[in-house]
Order: sequence, then structure tokens, then C-alpha cells
Amino acid sequence: MEVKMIMKKIVKQVVLLLLMLLVLSTAAYAAGMIDAQREVTLAVSYQDGDTPLVGAEFCAFLVATADDVGELTATDTFAQFNVDIQGRNDAAWKTLASTLEGYVLRDGIAPTDSGKTDKDGTLTFPTGDGKLAMGLYLVLGQRHTQDGYRYDAAPFMVMLPTQDAAENEWLYDVTVTPKYDSAKLPDTPTTVT
Repeated sequence: MEVKMIMKKIVKQVVLLLLMLLVLSTAAYAAGMIDAQREVTLAVSYQDGDTPLVGAEFCAFLVATADDVGELTATDTFAQFNVDIQGRNDAAWKTLASTLEGYVLRDGIAPTDSGKTDKDGTLTFPTGDGKLAMGLYLVLGQRHTQDGYRYDAAPFMVMLPTQDAAENEWLYDVTVTPKYDSAKLPDTPTTVT
């Protein structure tokens, strides 16, 4: 009788384990494997309504590399900060971006790539002949002034490639529109001589 109960318990645990593995593998492979041979790009589209914000500077920092199923491993530079890079929802990534921005500014961490928006308010990474690694990036925008306004882009995280849940596929060319705060600059008084 006791052997029968032990066997039932073992069978239940094995079934539970198999169900858990099935659920985890379904989530991990929902969009299939990442094609490591494909290149990734990140386009930043910076606009105030219909007005392109021209000459705005953005820096991208590789925080973690991604394997062929999208699992992240922190880079040596960012592993030292012991932050959770696994959270993949807007709230978690907003908090992570703010936290990492503080470390980048404090420690003077060099960006992976940087550049300025063009006449259309667009900046595409990589900016040179190099390639971007697949992984999780922190993107920071510098304060920008244009047409009497000041613009401060919020820091953000972006995964390259990004998983498109609706189409169930990986997107290798990602376009983002940064959120920002803006304020009208005070008029500069003219001096009369």
C-alpha cells in the first residue's frame, strides 16, 4: 500500500514538472528561435506633433546580450549593478531605465553607439559601419532645445530584436518614439545700448 502511494506521488510530481516545462518552453519559443545571423537596427523617431526634433542626441548602451530564445545575460559593465534585467513589462523597464541612467551618469559609462537625429527627427542605430549586438539596450536622450522649447527625453529600454506578440514573430528592425517632457523657454530680453 505504501509503495502504491509513493508511486502515485512520484507520478504526480513528474506530470507537474512536465506541465511546467511545457508552459515555459511554449513561452520561450512562442515566436520561434532568434535568427542570430540577422542584423538588428533601432530607429529613434523624435517628434513634437508633426515637427521633427532635429539634431537631438541619443546614446544607446548594451545592457545585456540575448541568446537564440531571447534569454538575457548582463554585460560585464552592467552586471556589477546587480539589477533585475528579466522584467519585460513597461513598468519594470521604466524603473530599470531610470536606475541604469543614474549609474551611467555617475560612472561615466561610454555608450555602445550614439548620434543625432536628422532633418526628419530620426536617428538609426548603428550609426556607423558597425553592427548592434542582439540584446537589451538602455537609450538616453540629451536635453534638446528647438524653436523656443526645451525637450527632455525619458530614458527607455528596448529589446533587439523585439517580440511581436500579435504576429508571433521577432522584429529585427525596431522603431521607437521616445516619451519626453517639454517646456517653453523664457523669452530672452533684448538689451538696448
